[in-house]
Amino acid sequence: RITFEELYARIPSTVQMLLVIAEKRDDFTGRQVMLDFSKYRDQIAIFRTTTDGKLWRKFNITMKDVPALFVILRNRTFERINIGPNSSNNIDYRDLFNNAIRLYINKTKYIENFDDRDFEEVILSKNALKNTETKQKLAQNKNVTDEILDKNTIYRKVNMIDLELALSYMFREEVPQTKEIHGEAYDALVQWLTVLTKYFPGREPVIAYFKQLLLKVNEQSNGFSGNQFRKIIDIKTSNAYLPNDHVQYQHCAGSAPQYRGYPCALWLLFHTLTVSQYQTAPKQINVIEIPLAIKNYIKHFFGCRQCSINFMKETINITQLNSQNKREAIIYLWKIHNRVNKRLRGKVTEDPQYPKVQFPSKKLCATCQSMNKDNTSNEYIMSKTIDFLVEYYSKENMDTSLILNKSYNNEKLLTRQERLVSSIKYKTEIKEHTGLVKYIITLIQHFSLYIFVAVIIILVLFRRRYCRVKTKRYLV
Repeated sequence: RITFEELYARIPSTVQMLLVIAEKRDDFTGRQVMLDFSKYRDQIAIFRTTTDGKLWRKFNITMKDVPALFVILRNRTFERINIGPNSSNNIDYRDLFNNAIRLYINKTKYIENFDDRDFEEVILSKNALKNTETKQKLAQNKNVTDEILDKNTIYRKVNMIDLELALSYMFREEVPQTKEIHGEAYDALVQWLTVLTKYFPGREPVIAYFKQLLLKVNEQSNGFSGNQFRKIIDIKTSNAYLPNDHVQYQHCAGSAPQYRGYPCALWLLFHTLTVSQYQTAPKQINVIEIPLAIKNYIKHFFGCRQCSINFMKETINITQLNSQNKREAIIYLWKIHNRVNKRLRGKVTEDPQYPKVQFPSKKLCATCQSMNKDNTSNEYIMSKTIDFLVEYYSKENMDTSLILNKSYNNEKLLTRQERLVSSIKYKTEIKEHTGLVKYIITLIQHFSLYIFVAVIIILVLFRRRYCRVKTKRYLV
């Protein structure tokens, strides 16, 4: 039954961030996270609440909403921190909470000398145990990897749902995590939105949405906070919107919830933009425009700090791009992506069903690689590889069937409406059944003293009457 004020009264003055984890009584996630962040106990205070009491009512949550993570601010208001998907029992909530807290710390800069490599080591060591057997099996036979890869990718096109899902997460979740968007961060956002309005090969309402969003951002040239940006992005008309009702990645769906998803879709988006620029721009184009916009977005907004640092290293020579070659941006980004895949090959973040290999594979593009004497791939033939990339990431090759499928969209809309109606009926039913109980409780709370006195009087009268009857019985 504790309040925000009482929570702050319990922590040292050195604490810069107060977190509350709401979970079920028999869950261990909160206790595990407390241990994970114990190194920063002088700056981070973490409380665990398992009772549906005052705090839960303040957070406006029930047992259906947990586990959940909240930060209590100095002004005694709170903010819920998004921990990502929580609909599967296969998800390790400890990892989700750790990642969410690390992301929040890196964006807000509340904690001094914070080094999230400590947590990467914890996660790596824990997950390594889970993936050892799978990795060993894959390592025994490289052909198994190639077969899995080709089976899962050869017939899969870039899906527009993946791109829209990535953009929705980017602007509704990732960018607002930045506490203050000023200076270089503001310029990076404008630069990124400009690229999207010019080259994103999407539907007209989505492109119109980005144009309106760019206008609104340009109107506030002094910058804004992440929370203010959440309000700015709230644009929706019949002719301009960014869908937020897609629920599942298609091309980027992983074999488990922790695999692929947003990072995969982000790479698809980057490649698609470079190809779109090449196909739509005139003969002379600004080759560095898209790679530089991508680099600055990753630098200022991407949630994975270590990934951002690595990307800065990969793009250190970005100013040396050949401005005379229209395909230079396509080649540049493709090479970076393959280097990243090579570095992450065999790591615990790799999806066993979608191994990180050099792209495209020889089965996906039989003419893209030259062969040595052993008939194994040697190196990429640049001209054929570029032709393949342009076709693969082009708008014409993109799968838009689910977006254009009205029955698919109507089914999702109906499901949402049914959930809403069910929720309203449930709340109404609960209200009707609990109204009398709440009324009685309110009476007791307001007239507790009077009720107490009345009960005492009744007990005294009852006692006296009982004694009289008993005395009379003995006299007779």
